[in-house]
Amino acid sequence: MKVALTGGSGFIGGYIARELTEQGHQVRAQVRPASDDLWLRELGAELVTADLEDVDSLARLVRGCDAVIHNGLHRCPGGETDNIRFNVGGSLELLHQCLEHEVGQFLFVSTCVVHSKILEDRPLDEAHPLWTSSTYGAYKAAIEAFIPAYHGKYGLNTSAWRPSEVYGIRRKLEDSNWYDIIRTVKRGQRVEDAYGGKIVAVEDVASAIVGGLGREAVAGEVFNLTDCHIYRQDVAEFTREITGSDSEIAKVKGSGPKHQIVTKKAEALGLFKPRGHEGVKGHIKRILELC
Repeated sequence: MKVALTGGSGFIGGYIARELTEQGHQVRAQVRPASDDLWLRELGAELVTADLEDVDSLARLVRGCDAVIHNGLHRCPGGETDNIRFNVGGSLELLHQCLEHEVGQFLFVSTCVVHSKILEDRPLDEAHPLWTSSTYGAYKAAIEAFIPAYHGKYGLNTSAWRPSEVYGIRRKLEDSNWYDIIRTVKRGQRVEDAYGGKIVAVEDVASAIVGGLGREAVAGEVFNLTDCHIYRQDVAEFTREITGSDSEIAKVKGSGPKHQIVTKKAEALGLFKPRGHEGVKGHIKRILELC
């Protein structure tokens, strides 16, 4: 398939571009003048300068493509109001361009941040009501509302994919998740960090989304992509175990998450398989190898 990809020069987008290429798809990536597009060029992607606020450029991006993966986020200097307007309006225009140019599929990269208030009487699955406390989450939730609408009204194969905090190796190694704490432990220094959160590996996010291409079973649907919960203290302990360091790690972590995000929909289609803490250990080993 020929796939138009927004946000391909970013972290998640770069892994999606690589997965597309490895699966034999042609990639047409949206870039802006300031984009770092070296990664995309190395993958052999076709580059199109396009912006969510420029209708003509969006038409050039999607024309002749079989699918669009919308991962991009427009950050304009006009402030929060302009950013909301451009991202919501631009995303809807991108959906419209898919209809105009007979693109068969639209996959939207959303976020689990659409959930801030969580109800106690039901599982935290894709049917849980959305309630977000950030404008970023509100933008994602707004576009999610159009996923079943465009499928129901126009027959477009639309889907939304909700990763939690995404971890992985970044192009600048020092920016990789937990790099600082891994380095601290390797040096034998003391660690005291109580922060924790729900995570998912970037490779698994890319694999799930690309795996949804051409699948009628994903049409009009939303999919949670969350692996497990982890504390930075756990990362420190795993690193100490792997390196044999004598780093002192303070016992400060909590009792774990109150709510688990359910991922059965994606798992049932064979699109997602949680790695758990073994995936984190693999990430730590990779960082240590690259250091």
